[in-house]
Amino acid sequence: MPGQGLSILGLTLTGSILMLYLIFLINKRTQKALLSLGAKDVKNHIFWSSGYIQRGGVKAKLDYAINEYQNRLVLTVPSSIKSFLIFRKKDFLNSVLYPKSVGFAKVEYDDAKSFNKITSNQEFISTIKSCFNQSKLYSIEFRDGLLSVVFFLQKRESPSEEDVKSMLRIADKINSLNLSISDQVKTHRYRSLLGFYAPNVFVPLLFIFSILFLPSKKYPYVCPIESYVYGAFWVFLALALYLFFVFGQFANLSNILSSIFKLYVVYIIAIYLPFSLIPFINGYFDTSSPEYKTDAVVKKVLTENGYKIKLASKHPLFCGYIDVPPEFFNSVKVGDEISYASRSGALKLQWFEQESLRRNF
Repeated sequence: MPGQGLSILGLTLTGSILMLYLIFLINKRTQKALLSLGAKDVKNHIFWSSGYIQRGGVKAKLDYAINEYQNRLVLTVPSSIKSFLIFRKKDFLNSVLYPKSVGFAKVEYDDAKSFNKITSNQEFISTIKSCFNQSKLYSIEFRDGLLSVVFFLQKRESPSEEDVKSMLRIADKINSLNLSISDQVKTHRYRSLLGFYAPNVFVPLLFIFSILFLPSKKYPYVCPIESYVYGAFWVFLALALYLFFVFGQFANLSNILSSIFKLYVVYIIAIYLPFSLIPFINGYFDTSSPEYKTDAVVKKVLTENGYKIKLASKHPLFCGYIDVPPEFFNSVKVGDEISYASRSGALKLQWFEQESLRRNF
């Protein structure tokens, strides 16, 4: 319906303006914090700012982000370790998301051989372990020749010079070991790309496109509620494939839970797409032959979402109402017998041709 599409577009634009204003306020705060630490070349990104500091002979990159519950300060310096390897502080959430552990921290890595080699070095492990005595330390991360030290600060706490000094001490302690190792298997960039852009960019755009432009109303379900249950199966099958490609060899229960924790992803896919994209695919690609049926109207309802009738042969709880054109809605009354052409659907979700609706005299 054009009016519905325009209202969704208006809400989308309003939400986008509010989001841009929020980004502006957060960037202003993060930029101010980095400048107070003497950072140069400070640049704003979405929800965080970055810059460079010089301490002694060390040039380091600083990133500062404001999150909902904690603020994140990241110091990055060059490293001779060219593996993808992350040591995260042990807490409940990380224990759920990351099954691998070295006793004092949860770990994530690409190459098992590189991981085993580097963690067999007891001096390295004891050094990393001693670093986690710092209460603000959340993670130590190695990526393609870069070492990042990540501090989590309290919500109202701003980064201080002492925080930077502590992070530099941790980085110096690790780099003084002069370990050199490279991964043979590299998948983290691929996972990160899908892990960020798929839920944050692609799926919302797909949702907006499907609501505004796909003629889903042409393919209404015969039994809407029951069909949404079947639709959810296809949705979560797609989610499982997404998890497989994002996490690859690490696709296990813990990583599945980590994506489910991104509630907005599941919300958009599982709630909205069955109302737009799935009906379109189910009807547009359907090659089945129509099956003509008769039924009786037991109830009529006019809602803000359209004209709906309830049929006698359909379960009132599991099927609910079917969508009909306004002309047909006005031409029938409760008790009338009607006929329609039903089709099985490309996704095996039964739908009917609205053009075939007829009142039987």
